[in-house]
Amino acid sequence: MRSFKRFLVCILLLSLAFPFGCTGLQHRNASDESTWQQAGGEERVPARQGMEKGKASAQGGFKGFPPAGKDIAAPRIDPLFGLKTPLVFAHRGGAGEAPESTEEAFRHAAIQAGVDVLEIDLQVVKDREIVVWHGPELDNVHDGARLLTGSDIRDMDFHAELKDRAWVVHPNRTEKLEKSTERRLLTLEDFLGLLKTMERELKDAGRPRILQLNIELKEGKGKCATGAWMPVMAKLFDLLDRENPERGIVLAGAAQEIVDAIRAEISRRKARPYVANVSPEEQLGFHAFMSDGIHTLLFCLYGMISLESKDPPPGPYAFETYYRFCSRDLVERIRADGGGLYPFLTEIEIFPAVDTAADDRLKTVLKELIDLGVDGVMTDYPAKVVRVLRSLDLRE
Repeated sequence: MRSFKRFLVCILLLSLAFPFGCTGLQHRNASDESTWQQAGGEERVPARQGMEKGKASAQGGFKGFPPAGKDIAAPRIDPLFGLKTPLVFAHRGGAGEAPESTEEAFRHAAIQAGVDVLEIDLQVVKDREIVVWHGPELDNVHDGARLLTGSDIRDMDFHAELKDRAWVVHPNRTEKLEKSTERRLLTLEDFLGLLKTMERELKDAGRPRILQLNIELKEGKGKCATGAWMPVMAKLFDLLDRENPERGIVLAGAAQEIVDAIRAEISRRKARPYVANVSPEEQLGFHAFMSDGIHTLLFCLYGMISLESKDPPPGPYAFETYYRFCSRDLVERIRADGGGLYPFLTEIEIFPAVDTAADDRLKTVLKELIDLGVDGVMTDYPAKVVRVLRSLDLRE
């Protein structure tokens, strides 16, 4: 039914939008009647004070908002992670370049590619273990005898069925591979231990840095998206509370129920700052600030059919959306709330990826996004994106 609805949306929107010539990213200018507050000169935020700074300034306008006449696209210190923009997020550890969500992928992204943020997805499985996996399908996971095609990780007992006996195959090599500890499925505790190991290795190599995290909580089975998460939400935050206070952590969800549950738990936690994302339903409330392209029209029409529009949340927040929705107006609106804009270069639902394109095409898109003032990009091809950013003199 969902696919049929998307098909109808595509057909209707194409018939409506093409006569208007809607294409590409739009460099829109903010209206003279803008209602958000513009503060003084851009303030450079010391590393890892970003999340605290965003919280402190959210009520009165973001202090990093550029004054009139200043180039909004100039590199700045990201308000949530405290790092120089543009940031590179390795989506699932870089699922296009290594077996997704594995030690091999995270090492490739953090050590070889040198990304700023590792993006991971979390699933709650049958025995209430928190597992690093997008899924829920296990089509590219091998158990030593076969690919687990058609299996749902949420129905699996991790310790009895998957731990140390299942591993992930490379995205471009679906044949059986030799078992490797670097390609096994990880629990959240495994992953957090790996972070510390990689940071020690980076320090020993003379490249010390703290790895930042963007964590998405995936939906449970059944009518309630948060059903599987509620029994383990305290465990999740207890694990994260113990992390290095210099590690920025954004918590995200696609389902509104999950985002609401994340925010509720954040409000009860005092050990460290966290920031939540803006849900798809809430992103609909920003549609007037998005680009004038066909992709935004498609998103809005799809939202009318399948989503319930919600009021935009108070800042600061992480705005994670499809890259073709970005505009100058959207950047300014998010900055006014103390937030960060991190578009996906990957495929999202019916929208195609751009990080699979040739370097020249990717370079054009990245330059357009950076000219708009986005704070970072999410990609399945982190080494490729870093290489292209270097060609633009935006990466050391």
